[in-house]
Amino acid sequence: MPSQDFLKILAVICLMGITVVFFSLNSPSYSRHPPEIISNIRSWAFSSETNESSEGASITVSPARSTVSSVGTTVLPAITTVAQASTRVLPGAGTSTRTSCGRLLTDEEIFEDSFGVKRLRSQGCFMQNYTAPTPLTSRCFTSLSHHQSKTNSSQGVRIVLIGDSRMRQLQHKLNWLITGNWTDIDNAKGDRIRQPAPLVCDEPLGGNKVETGQCNLTLSVPSLNLTVQRWWATMVEPGMAHFFLTRILAAVNDSGQLPSIVIINSGAWLLKSVCHEKRLTTENCTGEYRKIISHIKPLIMRLSALTSVIWTPQTPVAKGDWSMESNKLVPVFNEIASELLEDTNVHFWWSSRQAYERFSDTPDGLHWGSRTLIHNAQVVMNYLCNAADLLKILAVICLMGIPLVFFSWNSPSYSRHPPEVISNIRSWALSSETNQSSKGASITVSTARSTISSVGTTILPAITTVAQFFTSFTTISPARTTVALVTTRLQMEVPAEPLYVHYVLFQRTPLQPKEVSFLDCVSVLAVLKNLRPDAVYIHTNAPDFWPFDPCNQVIKNWTGVELVPAHRSFVIGGRRVHHIQHEADVLKLQLLQQYGGLALDFDVYLINGTRFREVYRAYPCVLSGEAKVHNKLNIGFVACRKGAAYPTMLLREDYLADYRPDEWVYNSGIRPHQLYHQHEEMGYVAEGISDRPDYEQRHEFLHGPQRKHRWTDKIAHHSFRRGEGAYDAKSMETDNSSMGDMLRWIVKG
Repeated sequence: MPSQDFLKILAVICLMGITVVFFSLNSPSYSRHPPEIISNIRSWAFSSETNESSEGASITVSPARSTVSSVGTTVLPAITTVAQASTRVLPGAGTSTRTSCGRLLTDEEIFEDSFGVKRLRSQGCFMQNYTAPTPLTSRCFTSLSHHQSKTNSSQGVRIVLIGDSRMRQLQHKLNWLITGNWTDIDNAKGDRIRQPAPLVCDEPLGGNKVETGQCNLTLSVPSLNLTVQRWWATMVEPGMAHFFLTRILAAVNDSGQLPSIVIINSGAWLLKSVCHEKRLTTENCTGEYRKIISHIKPLIMRLSALTSVIWTPQTPVAKGDWSMESNKLVPVFNEIASELLEDTNVHFWWSSRQAYERFSDTPDGLHWGSRTLIHNAQVVMNYLCNAADLLKILAVICLMGIPLVFFSWNSPSYSRHPPEVISNIRSWALSSETNQSSKGASITVSTARSTISSVGTTILPAITTVAQFFTSFTTISPARTTVALVTTRLQMEVPAEPLYVHYVLFQRTPLQPKEVSFLDCVSVLAVLKNLRPDAVYIHTNAPDFWPFDPCNQVIKNWTGVELVPAHRSFVIGGRRVHHIQHEADVLKLQLLQQYGGLALDFDVYLINGTRFREVYRAYPCVLSGEAKVHNKLNIGFVACRKGAAYPTMLLREDYLADYRPDEWVYNSGIRPHQLYHQHEEMGYVAEGISDRPDYEQRHEFLHGPQRKHRWTDKIAHHSFRRGEGAYDAKSMETDNSSMGDMLRWIVKG
């Protein structure tokens, strides 16, 4: 194998200032020359760059120089390695593939994640969940902006969307994913119901709005050096699409302002306004579309040679004024575009059409439904961000002394199980060594132990580094080959976010406060024993009164439990509060917004703390729902990482904007459910907490001897019962129910 192939991956890694040495156990070169090898690789990697593509992976490398020979003679005889740096590469110009996974825009599949939730993903691709404000998202645009500044753009990252109202939907969802702000949109009219900063509306060309709200929006985020620009273009005639593409190219020529990505859609308006309304024949309609694509093709060819251009295929439309005959032209339109643009560098986003068809959640027969929209927005984010993350992740992994993961590019396991492979990195890295063979070559990966509890769930899932060992190289050593990571920097630790548990205890008469019940005590005990958080905060309007004397029978050690002063508001969203519990719910959301953690009602019992921590690290928020009543979440159990968007959204869009004091569960259950299903990327709804059994079935758990409902396999159990009844340590011993079983397990272990 040519030595330059091996050095490609070393060049990429060394560009980050990291040194990696591959050596054989029986090779004398390691003991003689590692400093020289490191020095040569670093100087070689920082020299002038060229771009080269290889089977879906574009890697920046330098021309072969004299240093190649020195590296090759000391290292390569010991090992033959082709490392293709996963399939994640930085977006760039030319013919190289720029996707973070070769199938990200093409093939979709339904899979069940490790939490049992069925999701849609690109086949063989690991998709990160990008939300704001999170370090993952901000790191992406910081890296992309840095890369852009080194190439040919001085304005940072710029996303350009050209098309109709589907592009408007995509822009608003990207706005939410990137900034945490959102705008509610009337998809039919395009009206902006709410207009949060920093969205601004530019005047359309000539001041002529096609429909209300069809203006050109530019989203600017100075802190991320990011611009998301949208141009309304129905593409019912060649001239308008040609005009917008000409403007982009003119901007590139004048100032070097090259977009990071351009996404285009077309076809719907032509079908409606030209083919259907003018009653064109099939031949004439397809002829018009062919004219449009042919007219803009030279511009698209030039643009796609400079940056990533994605073409969004048309999807069927189910609206009353659109004939079935027009819909039959949809696949023909897509075939025409694919055929005419085949010899360009345009990427066809076939997976967007698959998502539209599989989710089948369009609200009006034309626009993307909430699940389709968030999936497509996440595809765009992954397309942009996963490449930028790779270099950062390599840096952190090497600095932490964490081994890279190696598996074959062509191995069937790659296409089938990349998420599973990555999810096992933590346990794999903690072991002393791992053996894995590929095409007959056995490798042993020695691990430098380090603290990776947080890295395993936040950094490692973003990388799938691929290294393939070929046995065809004649000088490969028959002995086991060891891959060792050698870093030139001190190891650093990434501290995990503290885990706080919040209870709210509002006394109706704070001057005459009441003690908690025995069941309340067991709830706190379950947290202390089964979760062991960094602190348990009891937020109360009677902070000078210790309400936990009834707990002395079951809780002996109160370390980490603290009473925190809290004040009632009496008013929510300008309306007088009727239920004190509503005030407690608002305070819980404010606490999660500011500090993060787990907010519990006193009738919730933590059962599996390990499972909770796994889910808590994997999702921005962990929620509970009531499955029998399909339109409710339950705010008695809600956990969010600090800075997650869900608490902010509920406070702003639920309690402050639409508070209903006379309705017990609207703001705490029904409205949260509605908002969550518009933004399902906000969190994970844990099964069983508040819905096995649900509220109507609670007596079967509390009193029934039949044990109809399992509880040992759940993260937590919501009993919907606090102080009523004569529950105490004595009655608990003889209680013949699932509730009694659970209480005895918590108290006695």
